Amino acid sequence: MTPSSLRILVVAPQPFMVERGTPMAVRFLVEALCDLGHQVDLLAYPMGDDIAYPGLRLLRSPRPPLVREVGVGISLGKLACDAWMMPKLFWLMLCKRYDVVHAVEEALFPAALWSALRGTPLVYDMDSCLSEGVTGKWRFLSRIRSLLRRVERLAIRRASLVLPVCPDLAELVMTDVSAEAVVVLPDFSVASEPQGIPSMDLRGLAKSHEALALYVGNLGHYQGIELLLEAVALLGPDMPCKFVIVGGPEDARGRLELLTEQLGIADRVLLPGPRPVEQLGILMAQADILLSPRLEGVNTPMKVYAYMQSGVALLATDIRSHSQVLDHTTAELVPVTPDGLAAGIRRLLADPDRRRQIGESARQLALREYTPAAYRRRLAGAYAGLIARVSPKSASA
Repeated sequence: MTPSSLRILVVAPQPFMVERGTPMAVRFLVEALCDLGHQVDLLAYPMGDDIAYPGLRLLRSPRPPLVREVGVGISLGKLACDAWMMPKLFWLMLCKRYDVVHAVEEALFPAALWSALRGTPLVYDMDSCLSEGVTGKWRFLSRIRSLLRRVERLAIRRASLVLPVCPDLAELVMTDVSAEAVVVLPDFSVASEPQGIPSMDLRGLAKSHEALALYVGNLGHYQGIELLLEAVALLGPDMPCKFVIVGGPEDARGRLELLTEQLGIADRVLLPGPRPVEQLGILMAQADILLSPRLEGVNTPMKVYAYMQSGVALLATDIRSHSQVLDHTTAELVPVTPDGLAAGIRRLLADPDRRRQIGESARQLALREYTPAAYRRRLAGAYAGLIARVSPKSASA
């Protein structure tokens, strides 16, 4: 193995390319690897838009019967796509000799098996603790949580390099691989600087000159939107603020619209639907407060970095997903309760100076630590370390 140009198979069990967290992170990964001079084959699900990039070959697994699309998180449809991906993965590994197989999320397991059989160095791109994700989704599997965790750890031990997305995940794998084989590779902002005329005039949409609080992202339960709406109800009708929730499919928006009517806050909450990621910067620039009411989790959502870069004050729940990146100098961190969210919103609305202070502090942190350039430096250093560790083994084999 030489540092000049590696043949890398990236296995991403995701729709690709779609505008949401993990697929976007995969796109940045493969483009960065190509920019480093490597030849990359990317194996992904059959759903999504094709992209072209010098040095990249996009490959797709077959589509399982009855599966049209795959949403966020673990699901039966996702498991079906994983199963249909396996023959294509093994065929590629058998017919073409790769220098590295780079596994994203649950692709770890078949990639670890193949690494054991062929001796191909394995890189694990770790976005979460898989065993916790499965048992969190399907509670009936909690009885075998320890078994699932042992299987996960066994697969991780096959990795020559682990790239956890956050420090907490890095600590989790330190007992299974050496410290030199673990490199934290956080995401970064995907939002461009606001330019031109807004494609969506939030104040015009709100028909109000009151303060605007904005959430952008999917509408999954774990994002805490229902909790946020309960907090809005607690604020009372006299609170001078409108709430805009951007994103989500039509059925999820319909569910939330019904909840706003039940809570008596339909006149203060707007649900305009999803917008393209390139419009994210100009949307955030129109807000006075940005919201991340996430309920639980360890890995930091990609949108948090975009929030930080915007310079707009951020209110977030005080969970590890947020607090390992943010503190009370860069965000208003609040308890994961309707009362906690409501109190934090009141404090920020009453204190414009604090909004400006934490917004600017978060922006400076994002520009220093969470940029595409910082991501590429970390990735290049991680692969350089991998090459240094694995090359002597390859030479002696």
